Amino acid sequence: MKQIDIEEIRKIQVSILSYVHDFCKKNYIRYSLSGGTLLGAVRHKGYIPWDDDIDIMMPRPDYERFVNEFNENTPEDFSLKVISSYNDSQFFQPFAKVVNTKTFLKETYKRPVAQMGVYIDVFPIDGLPNDEQKREKYWNFIARQKNISTAVYENDTSKEKGIKKAARKFLYLMFSFRKANFYANKLHRYGKKNNFEGSKYIANSIFGYHKKETMPGNLFDSFVELDFEDRKFMAVADWNTYLANLFGDYMKLPPVEQQVSKHDFEAWWRKKLPINIDLPENFLDEEIRCGYTVTKEQKELWAVELDLLVQVQKICEKHDIKYFAYAGTLLGAVRHKGYIPWDDDIDIMMTRENYIKFCKFAEKELKYPYFLQTEKTDPSSILGLAKIRNSKTTGILKAHKNRNFKFNQGIFIDIFPLDNIPDREEDFYKLKKNLMKLYSKFHIFRNRFHCDLNENSVIKKLLLKIPVKNFYYFKYERECQKYNKIQTIKFAEIFHNPKTTAVFERRLFESGEIELDFEFLKIPVPSKYNEVLTVHFGNWKEYIIGTSVHGELIIDTNKSYKEYIFDKINGRRCT
Repeated sequence: MKQIDIEEIRKIQVSILSYVHDFCKKNYIRYSLSGGTLLGAVRHKGYIPWDDDIDIMMPRPDYERFVNEFNENTPEDFSLKVISSYNDSQFFQPFAKVVNTKTFLKETYKRPVAQMGVYIDVFPIDGLPNDEQKREKYWNFIARQKNISTAVYENDTSKEKGIKKAARKFLYLMFSFRKANFYANKLHRYGKKNNFEGSKYIANSIFGYHKKETMPGNLFDSFVELDFEDRKFMAVADWNTYLANLFGDYMKLPPVEQQVSKHDFEAWWRKKLPINIDLPENFLDEEIRCGYTVTKEQKELWAVELDLLVQVQKICEKHDIKYFAYAGTLLGAVRHKGYIPWDDDIDIMMTRENYIKFCKFAEKELKYPYFLQTEKTDPSSILGLAKIRNSKTTGILKAHKNRNFKFNQGIFIDIFPLDNIPDREEDFYKLKKNLMKLYSKFHIFRNRFHCDLNENSVIKKLLLKIPVKNFYYFKYERECQKYNKIQTIKFAEIFHNPKTTAVFERRLFESGEIELDFEFLKIPVPSKYNEVLTVHFGNWKEYIIGTSVHGELIIDTNKSYKEYIFDKINGRRCT
């Protein structure tokens, strides 16, 4: 795993806070920056220079909603997740964390939590008893429970001496048999005894600065926005009272010797590819092939695509569906026994009959994160082929980079259907001419309906409620299959783009097949692959180092395209 430095940790934390801010705003959940984060916003317009975490607070009713609803209303392939003592028996603290699950974080001296990654803290604010004696009794109970809880999850007592150290060890021996979340949940239950709404005093009572946290009950009645790093976030309007209670003269910097972080942790990126195949040892290592440097990142892309190929192979073998390596994948298998070193995708082809059969079974049998993408399964994608996508990844084409398309844009492999074409040249010319007209029309429809209209326009909102089908696309698909019931000499890959159609004699694909190595897999190719490649590439045996036909793909093997689109729409840097 790659270790994350403090600057990158801060960027991840701010990106988490940005998403939480948007989620709370959308769902009418009250929150405010708190503790050192609020102090940093007021005094530094960002982090306190020696700080390394982010804290927010919520009234108890809002906290309960947030903890219970966040995970349910966030796409499952998002990298953010709320963990708390409510949903994780290993979680020992009486507040919640919003964690980036693509990271792993280890805090020194604390019981490890399997789900822990770079996080922000979310603290509940509870009502306090109005009666002073009851309030004192409340604080005493909280203090006792926190001592027990701390003894259970603190693994190290090296900084303590004498009676305090002995007491800590005694408490640990007495109470550590409980599940880690037992005492946190007990504190939550006690904190909820007093109704937040209508309480004269409120506090982050079950964690924090103890009695210093006591605030007037109307603290959350009004809010302001404060600058924090490169964004604005919510804060209680009377932040002065809050900060003065906690820190006294909060605008005064502490002595230099106290300007140190109170946390002690290390963080790493989790680097597990979202695939279900075993890779050969060292497959992901950077290497030079044919004078071209294949980077580790490119190898990771290949691994995701090879995993997708295996899913295709399983369906084809199960249902006796014939397919072949096609285009650059066929060339790579023949010339390189794998990928062309500078290529970035896998292409396979099938006759239209096999293509229809494959799509029928793949739609039913592929399970998340694998996804069959056609116009039927993912309206507006209008690709003129089928793609198998990994929904946990990002593979956005250059042509789609600056468009707000919402269809699946995970890393993919392409499946091209071959359709019969008329034997007479003039008939083929007419077919292509008609297809080009329809091709242009269905792209215009897609762009206007799914992209050009403003997301908030009334027209768009109304249209999205109507099951609109792209009439031109389905007419185009029918036109491509016009000659499939006629025995013709040739067929072509006209569905994807009639302007750049590759035309083949049927005999080239009907004379049998052989299997060739493709990286650490096998892939079927036409036995007359030499002629097929000559039709497609001319003198295919000679080559120069080139680039992918896809151009500038936006690739991320560990981040869902949904996160990329979300960040792009909200004008954020992707992290």
